[in-house]
Amino acid sequence: MIINFFSVFVIGFMVLLVMFFMQNKHIINSLIILEGMMLMVVSFIFFILSLASSGEEVMLLLFTFSASEAAIGLSLLISFIRLYGSDMMMNMFG
Repeated sequence: MIINFFSVFVIGFMVLLVMFFMQNKHIINSLIILEGMMLMVVSFIFFILSLASSGEEVMLLLFTFSASEAAIGLSLLISFIRLYGSDMMMNMFG
């Protein structure tokens, strides 16, 4: 049973990783995929901690970091759009 959950997390993370490297058009897509990867890692850590002991404090800390990471990413995206006019990746390199 534990191996099945572990394989689901690993496959989900790998799919998101492949999606991240395959998409190369918009920055917002990259940020959404990175946020999905972060949530996958947080879910995996919560699953491991729930097997060992109660990890509510650690989960609260991880969700706090996840929310701050999302806010920083969104503010950087808004700054990038104001600077270049769109969120296309090709605007970053030329």
